[in-house]
Amino acid sequence: MYGLGRLLHKRVTTAGGNYLRRWPDTPRILVFGPPNVPTEKLSQRLAIDLGVPIISMEKEFERVQKMAGRKEYDHPFYTKVKEILDEGDQDTITKEKIGLKLLRIAEYAQEGFILNDFPHSVADAESLEELGGGMNAFVHLNMPELFLAQIESAKYECGDCGAVYQREDVIDEETGITQNANYPEDGFCDNCGSIHIRPATDPEAFENALQAYSQRKEELLDFYNYLGLLVDIDLRKGGLEDYERVKSNLQFNIKF
Repeated sequence: MYGLGRLLHKRVTTAGGNYLRRWPDTPRILVFGPPNVPTEKLSQRLAIDLGVPIISMEKEFERVQKMAGRKEYDHPFYTKVKEILDEGDQDTITKEKIGLKLLRIAEYAQEGFILNDFPHSVADAESLEELGGGMNAFVHLNMPELFLAQIESAKYECGDCGAVYQREDVIDEETGITQNANYPEDGFCDNCGSIHIRPATDPEAFENALQAYSQRKEELLDFYNYLGLLVDIDLRKGGLEDYERVKSNLQFNIKF
């Protein structure tokens, strides 16, 4: 299999027969899902509850490419990483464990984090397990593909901060899954106040992202299920109800 032993769960039984769980001191949680699943919104709620930052590996890579050789990024390590990232060879990025190395030296990642867009492969996932005790949970958020395509067709985006909106409710008649419209009534972005909210439907980008997700989904779910870290959730709305389900399942299954 993956060359890693199974990780056992600790459970503390209360007098009433229920399981009482606490959070790890430095929770490291991976959140994974197809395009248009509200991973960012649910991650933000979780980050607030746990007091940890949300880290985007894609943005970490972009920051190194932009800042290498300047200010706190003025170091041979960042120069080398920039060269590798600029070449764009995913095999080399994985082999050199760039993601792991950046997490190790990031001060804001030392007390735990939520990571949204990494790992990309089992090799990446194995490298993350080298990070002082490894990950605590891999949360897979899922919705039907047809429903996600409907969301894409109704999508708007703030041109200044990237906040995503939709003008109308999206409903899956077969399952009853619903995502309510959230377009600001006054036309100003709820996040940054900008008036530059524009249609953001991009069928080609959606299909490409969905294909990339599908290609790595099964191997990552198998890997984290083998480690006992998989928390698999079928979302219904992406709102508070779903968040409470995610939080409850995560708290019960998280690895210490």
